[in-house]
Amino acid sequence: WSMVVVDGTPRVFSVQLPANTAHMALLFLWHGFLELPDEFASTVVYDVPLGRWVPFDPNAFPMPLMIVTPWDLKILPPAGLDWDIVSGALDRPFFDAMLECIHQQFSIDNARIYSFGFSAGAVFSNLLTAIYPGLFAATISESGTWFNDMAQWADVLIPIIRWQWPAFNPADGGSVLLTHGGPGDFATIISLESATQKALPFLHNHGRTVTECAHTFGHTRDPDLTQSMYYEWMWAHRRGGPPLGGLPPSFPTHDRPVGATRCTFHRAR
Repeated sequence: WSMVVVDGTPRVFSVQLPANTAHMALLFLWHGFLELPDEFASTVVYDVPLGRWVPFDPNAFPMPLMIVTPWDLKILPPAGLDWDIVSGALDRPFFDAMLECIHQQFSIDNARIYSFGFSAGAVFSNLLTAIYPGLFAATISESGTWFNDMAQWADVLIPIIRWQWPAFNPADGGSVLLTHGGPGDFATIISLESATQKALPFLHNHGRTVTECAHTFGHTRDPDLTQSMYYEWMWAHRRGGPPLGGLPPSFPTHDRPVGATRCTFHRAR
């Protein structure tokens, strides 16, 4: 556990460290609305042989991996959903403080910083990519949306929020692993399935390379994507390196699905 004080408020985050901490990649985990951060971090990926959800292993990545799970402020609508997904003003300084704290104490490969979010956590992670273009090597957005696309505003059934997101610059590029769960992928006041259908052309037209994985399990993390698949995809992305040219070899395809999951590669314009 670690704590930083942000504008007079103590903010907490948990850290999973690998055995070798000499030089590490860095992964942030952002939980969904009303999820407990520690439970989320412990059940983020499905282990098929064990038949249960498990945490990511910081020693299983191709290089040592620090995994950071931030704790939220329990923000309620219309101010946000645990996270400040309206503008990021409340949580951006927290993110900055965590990065500074980590860099002061550890050697981090700045070309290998990643972010994984689910639901409201995915929305906040997506917001960070707009606030900090070029910071992340790649991001994983499970059942999320992008509110710098006004077309996606219409999917919010109770339009009480005026989103304040920076615009994307297509020249910034970026890579996203995007998952969505079919007609049942609905969270409180928004269909993430509908939002995803709008997000795909939006990301494509704004220079983002997207690996899209569609499943049929509704509003949940994709249980068909294994830790090794996530790690293979992340490892293929290094900030400043070339984007993927296609799906990683282990990924499900339409011709070779894994369970209910089929993935499609969308090259950026």
